[in-house]
Amino acid sequence: MPDPQTWLSELPAKLAPQRRLMDRLLRWCQQEDAVHWLMIGCSLARGNADRLSDLDLAMGVRPGRFDETLPRIFAAVGEVGELVDCYDHDFGQPYRHRRVFALYSDRTQIDLFVAESAADSAGPTFPYGVTLYDPDSKIRYVGTEAVAPKGDELRTWEYLAWTALLDTGKYLRRSSLWEALHELEEGRRYVERLWVTLQGIPESRYPARALSDAPEADMPAGFDAAVAGRDERSLLRAARYLAELLDQLGGEVSAASGHPRPVDFARFVRSDLDALDVL
Repeated sequence: MPDPQTWLSELPAKLAPQRRLMDRLLRWCQQEDAVHWLMIGCSLARGNADRLSDLDLAMGVRPGRFDETLPRIFAAVGEVGELVDCYDHDFGQPYRHRRVFALYSDRTQIDLFVAESAADSAGPTFPYGVTLYDPDSKIRYVGTEAVAPKGDELRTWEYLAWTALLDTGKYLRRSSLWEALHELEEGRRYVERLWVTLQGIPESRYPARALSDAPEADMPAGFDAAVAGRDERSLLRAARYLAELLDQLGGEVSAASGHPRPVDFARFVRSDLDALDVL
């Protein structure tokens, strides 16, 4: 891994605001013995960040010191730049953690995930990143292929996409258009994940981000048809389009996941949408 100070100094001039925040936070970590490690991920770590990129950071706190250290972390994040506002919350995950988000007056942002380090000798693993602080050499990087979707996950995404399209039809029959729009968008997200995965693009769980990091890739031609307003005609057109695309992808999804295609489910959903008469 590169030396943190060298890596920071070699960032392009356009990232000077982000570099300044990371440098100040790194210096604070070096003076705070409860901090176990600090790393930066996403666009800055990949080398394709721009002036609008936020700082996706992760920090480990030494075992048993999480509660006492968290207020100091919150204060430090508020002091590294000219703060507009800062808040923290958790994601409801089973281990000790906190997300700290800060917005600064120059529009830079810190999105910091804070977790309590494990009490044993095992260290955290990440698909990729840049280590900014790790005096005990705990952090390991395993590569994006290690977190690629597995067969069961692809199968689940496929079924959830079909279920969302089925529910789109249900809510259209009830004339509950907000719920129909919600289900349509849910289905579109799962179709996007499947498409991006089949193109071999990393981080397919976040398809919009994955596509922005792979400029040579895009959604299939005509995918704008998957976007609808809150009216029956456009919702039904978009649902039928997504159902057709999802059906077309079925063979590739089956080959990639190792699971059989949900042929009967797909046939039922497509027939159900075709039976709607709002066009």
